[in-house]
Amino acid sequence: LGGMGGGMPNMEQMQRQMMANPDMMREVMNSPMMQSLMNNPELMRSIMLSNPALRDVLDRNPELNHVFNDPQTLRQTMEMARNPELMRE
Repeated sequence: LGGMGGGMPNMEQMQRQMMANPDMMREVMNSPMMQSLMNNPELMRSIMLSNPALRDVLDRNPELNHVFNDPQTLRQTMEMARNPELMRE
């Protein structure tokens, strides 16, 4: 999520709040807008890859590219962000 909003000044603050508050993260991830994004992996990929910080991480860790190039993996990754209990399974 970091920086997805580009010029949105409070995006970083919102990201920190969501990471510190699992209920807030779940609420955002369950919102109709996020559900719509999650159902369109190509749009989600495009939004995420427009983030310079994320691009830098991927450039330094090319093994992570498969997450963004495979719609099913991207969908599963987003589902884990929405439902952290899945990571415990």
